[in-house]
Amino acid sequence: MKSKGFWVFPAFVGLILVAVLVVDVVEYFTAQDRIEPVVPNSIRQHFSAPCEGFDFVKGWSKTESKGRWATGSAAQLRAHVDEPTARTLAFDCRPYHDSTIVMKQSIVITVNEKIVGRVELEPRSTIYSIKIPQDVLHYGFNDIELEFAYHNQPGNTAQTRSRRKLAVFFRWMALVE
Repeated sequence: MKSKGFWVFPAFVGLILVAVLVVDVVEYFTAQDRIEPVVPNSIRQHFSAPCEGFDFVKGWSKTESKGRWATGSAAQLRAHVDEPTARTLAFDCRPYHDSTIVMKQSIVITVNEKIVGRVELEPRSTIYSIKIPQDVLHYGFNDIELEFAYHNQPGNTAQTRSRRKLAVFFRWMALVE
């Protein structure tokens, strides 16, 4: 007759494997299918869609299926504001990374030539937000500049023949009241 303890170890290992699988699946879907918060009175732009709320002035690649790359050392956007109130600039992004990069990516955010903040990026897609004081924004078009700590050109491999100097991949951005 087999001991009842014989089944405890295989059952325990099976539970651990299921838990690891569940965590991996949850991480995959929360990183890949993160949805922008719906906020009234905001300017929103899904970077995989045609331009709705921001004008891409300089330093942006073409739209891809899930977003858009900021290229070079800085990228510029322009947003129209009807009422200059304090707002929050929120965005979902991840840095370009390969084995040659040893530093952390960061973004210095400037609005209408005034620095409003700096964020240090996590290596995966993450949502960030920066408060923009009321006195920085004005009625009409407002210039937003994102300055990056680094950018890098992917190697010329069979999979990648891009000549773009990639800095940060953005999924969406919103200017929220």
